[in-house]
Amino acid sequence: MRERSIRTRRRCTLVSILLLVIAGCSRRVDHAVEQVGREPVIDPDYSGTVIPPNIAPLNFMVNEKGTSFRVLVFGDRGDTIRVTAGRSPARIILPSGKWKKLLQNNRGAHLTMRILAKKDGKWRRFDPIVNTVATEEIDNFLLYRKIFGFRNIPDMAIMQRDLRSFAERTVLNNRTISTRSLACINCHSFCPIDPERMIVHMRGKQQGMLLVSGRNAVKIDTRTKFNKGPASYASWHPSGTLLAFAVMKVNQMLHSIGDPRVVNDEASDLILYDVDRNLISTNPKIADPKRMETLPEWSPDGQYLYFCSAPQPENVDQRFYTELKFREVRYDLMRIPFDIATRSWGEPETLLCAKETNLSNVHPKVSPDGRFLLFVTMPYSYFAVYDDSSDLCLMDLATKSYRRLDKVNSVYAESYHTWSSNSRWFVMTSRRRDGMCGYPYFVHVDSSGNESKPFLLPQKDPRWYETNLKSFNVPVLVKESVQIFWRTLSNVAGDTAHEIPAELDGKVPLDGMTGASAK
Repeated sequence: MRERSIRTRRRCTLVSILLLVIAGCSRRVDHAVEQVGREPVIDPDYSGTVIPPNIAPLNFMVNEKGTSFRVLVFGDRGDTIRVTAGRSPARIILPSGKWKKLLQNNRGAHLTMRILAKKDGKWRRFDPIVNTVATEEIDNFLLYRKIFGFRNIPDMAIMQRDLRSFAERTVLNNRTISTRSLACINCHSFCPIDPERMIVHMRGKQQGMLLVSGRNAVKIDTRTKFNKGPASYASWHPSGTLLAFAVMKVNQMLHSIGDPRVVNDEASDLILYDVDRNLISTNPKIADPKRMETLPEWSPDGQYLYFCSAPQPENVDQRFYTELKFREVRYDLMRIPFDIATRSWGEPETLLCAKETNLSNVHPKVSPDGRFLLFVTMPYSYFAVYDDSSDLCLMDLATKSYRRLDKVNSVYAESYHTWSSNSRWFVMTSRRRDGMCGYPYFVHVDSSGNESKPFLLPQKDPRWYETNLKSFNVPVLVKESVQIFWRTLSNVAGDTAHEIPAELDGKVPLDGMTGASAK
């Protein structure tokens, strides 16, 4: 009996050793494995791209048939992550701690995912998925507006996501506004030199601009005798003392076929808001009665204001829409010099003319290093989020040459893009996943302007996108977390807005303006 017990223990020991050896083979697999000859189908598609060294784990589903799955994730340096999963579709959850360490050890190197699936008692090995870990980090936080459908105001919120993890928190939600008088909250923007300073616009009965500084906020009514409509599409001057806005008369159309929503302006102008002096002003060079100016964007050095401009349509009535005249409105890409010391303007310069491209050139965003200009081209108008013809382009500001970003664009809408503070990343909204919801995708851009394949914002549960019906609007990358408490911001949002005076540059009388500002 004793000898049998000893033999039994020896067998158990040998089996244990064998199992340890098998488990310890970080990059080896079972004998007699069938080679599939292609990469596995995973969702989201995290393959052949460049990822930041500070991104959350890229959890995914393996959409291949099988009863058991093995996943090995390893780099040129460091340990290997091993994950097993059961029947397909297999959900692969990567451990956060090991993932973070693996990325840090492999900055500038390759990261490989090797996936095996067991089917009919045999293991099948797919070609490895190889990504590159960038040396440059992406800004730690992403802010966006979550909205269901087109305009479900009660369930609208500004959210913040920590890109290093899956932590998401509310910045402002319509359901928490103290007066319970719901508004459309949108157009959030951050000061480049002070991430604690931001603005959020509100539309509806509670309309106004929420000006946030650290943990405090004030609500301002940006309407004056000069600009009858509230301000929107804001951009902070890098000094932190000025905000550029568009004021417009908007028309929206909902379609049952084709592009579901078309937004166009009947008139629009640009205005400035002096934060310190609480003052609105403008100039005929950015508020031309014969032109529609919109989508302002300051250069990183504050010496230029980029914007879009189109001829002011004549006789905008019902016939204008029934005859589809709005589809003839195309915007030039412009910029104008600005001297903040004297608050004076130079002469407007056309960077890209709509007559030359036969397209509308809109949404300019300058990289923080001042090297590149990222913008959208589309058949007409400027509202790209629902137009599947919209594409992202990149202009080298040194040469004024530009190109369509072939690796970035899809057959669906690409829009709402912002840069990371180091100019090596940008985030955009794309509807490519399901053709309905806009989701954040990240793209790496090297110092020569070469782009990587976009990758989707990772989620803790990779099945999350299968049931989500909300879009992520206006994703903005920021280095620091928003400090203000959501309840504080909600209470201010429910307050009465403070009025501000107005002044005009260029000695133009109020009744002399015939653009959107005077309407």
